[in-house]
Amino acid sequence: MIWGCRVVENVYGGELDAVQTRAHQAAMRWAGDPSEATCRDAERAAEHAEHEGPSAMLALAAFWCGDNIAPAESPSAVPPHETLFTRAVAASLIQALYASPDPPPERQFANFLQWSAEVESGERPVQGTTDH
Repeated sequence: MIWGCRVVENVYGGELDAVQTRAHQAAMRWAGDPSEATCRDAERAAEHAEHEGPSAMLALAAFWCGDNIAPAESPSAVPPHETLFTRAVAASLIQALYASPDPPPERQFANFLQWSAEVESGERPVQGTTDH
């Protein structure tokens, strides 16, 4: 999740509108504290963004990592399907691929994979920027 958030930050370079920024912050809060409260906050942020945009997808991913995707007032829990999280992160990254013509999507995708490998190896810390 943090890697996806960092990719979006890098691609959009601080140019997210207020609604996307709120969703982005909700996803990051959940990544640092995957509690029911931050999960529901991410749900509300994604709804506020009308489930559109790269950060709304990240907020949905955070929500879909919770134990219950039923409305909060529902008496019965509904567990999310196990692939919802990865699909939402992928949707966010696909949107980021096409956010700008420069670099072209093929190069941008290669950058995403490079950043992922650097995060995995510990070469790129998950905190801070992803400027490359």
